Amino acid sequence: VKWYIKENIAGISVDENIGVVTVTDSAVSGTFTLRAVSSTNPAIYKDYAVTLFARNKTELFTVGTPVFRNLAGEKVTRLAASEPVRVTVDITNDSNLDISAEAIVALFNRDKHVKAFGSSKEVVEAGKVKTLTVTITMPENIEGYYIKAFVWDSWENANPLSSAVKFPEEQQ
Repeated sequence: VKWYIKENIAGISVDENIGVVTVTDSAVSGTFTLRAVSSTNPAIYKDYAVTLFARNKTELFTVGTPVFRNLAGEKVTRLAASEPVRVTVDITNDSNLDISAEAIVALFNRDKHVKAFGSSKEVVEAGKVKTLTVTITMPENIEGYYIKAFVWDSWENANPLSSAVKFPEEQQ
């Protein structure tokens, strides 16, 4: 077997004979593809996705402040009974590799119990901005209800990329 890194990424190399990956201080965070190729038949290979976190994961992204709107696109300042709230947040990938991010929006009642939630997961391309959108419809009785919006790397890993933003802010 011979080992290769498909992408040309500064600070990352592999010993093609034994597959040991070397990472230097110049490496940046992201995912790269490590490829094992049969030495007897180069058409036979296996790719492995390897994610490198060269710095704190929260530094991989710049997460904008969530914006709360109605379906007409108008900003809202409070929740309205039986009405949907569309939450958007801009995510900037500050790394040089494509990385997933997931916006999560949860609706809480006055007892701080989650009554509804939604999420939007996207791969954000290196150096690009992606807007994630989640829509939640309010129940008829919204007294004491509030929303929390935040961004994780994924629902499965639950590594926070932002702090939670509460809406409306005056709710406890």
